[in-house]
Amino acid sequence: MLNNPEQLWNRCLSVIKDNISEASYNTWFAPIVALKYEENVFVLQVPSQFFVEYIEDFISQKVLVSPLAWSLAYQYPVHEISPEFLPTEPPAQATYLIVYRGWDDEVHFIQISPITFRLLQIIEENPEFTVEACLKQLADEAKHPEPEVIVSGGLEILEKLFGKSIIAIH
Repeated sequence: MLNNPEQLWNRCLSVIKDNISEASYNTWFAPIVALKYEENVFVLQVPSQFFVEYIEDFISQKVLVSPLAWSLAYQYPVHEISPEFLPTEPPAQATYLIVYRGWDDEVHFIQISPITFRLLQIIEENPEFTVEACLKQLADEAKHPEPEVIVSGGLEILEKLFGKSIIAIH
């Protein structure tokens, strides 16, 4: 069992680093220092007030899925089917996609993970939820031993979806 907050935080960082882009990790997580860990709560030191304000502002906003975006689940990888690829058996895991109309007015497809699919469902089912409430529900449902990993990964996912206008913050 890890009893040092720095050791425990470094363990969390290693999981986070494996689940987000290097740029996001270096920008948002590498500069954070763990000061204390008590009763399953970290006290963290961040390098600037901007970190605090950005995260507090983002997670306190309500979130919605664009009416020009659809999260879809298929038994087969429909986006890969072609004359050369006609599967006869469904794969072990369903295929999850977002189909959306981008800023360029073109239709785009993104293959997503089951957890991203569920996050979008939570957003659509709960229009009164803030970003924080959506991520908390996702972490609760996932029953991950380190829920902060789900929350931090979910923040990165939402930032990417926001950048593509798949979600909106209001």
